[in-house]
Amino acid sequence: MIIYPLMWLISLIDILFDKKSLDRNIENPFTNSMIVNVVSLLVAPFILLFLAFEGYSILNDNVLAEDRTIKEMTTIEEKIIEYELNYGRYPNSLDVLISIRPIREGWKRDYWNEEYLYSANDSEFVLISQGRDRKHYTDDDIKRVVKISN
Repeated sequence: MIIYPLMWLISLIDILFDKKSLDRNIENPFTNSMIVNVVSLLVAPFILLFLAFEGYSILNDNVLAEDRTIKEMTTIEEKIIEYELNYGRYPNSLDVLISIRPIREGWKRDYWNEEYLYSANDSEFVLISQGRDRKHYTDDDIKRVVKISN
């Protein structure tokens, strides 16, 4: 990563040297490479920015999305249990929880923007995120199963 700032510095020195040599009518051995240096001077920051954003995107998709989904699923699980304590049954769908507080609209999808699978019966509920591969019923699925303890 230190190479780009060095390229910038070399390019600036080359541009300054070229300007001084033109003022003195001295032939600059770097004149042919001046275009390359100017282009690298202008392009290098954009390449660095692209790599930084791409790196963040990869980190966000692979690491942060899983952590955020697990946290969100824990919160959803708590609210489902709270609903069961208040109404004596699990909600039929996540939409029921969302309708109580519309601010929870984001609970329909995980952090990979895939819909959660939710099912419930009298004795348990299941909440599943497809996980990183965005396919249900694979090893990377994130799954919550809660059973009523009578």
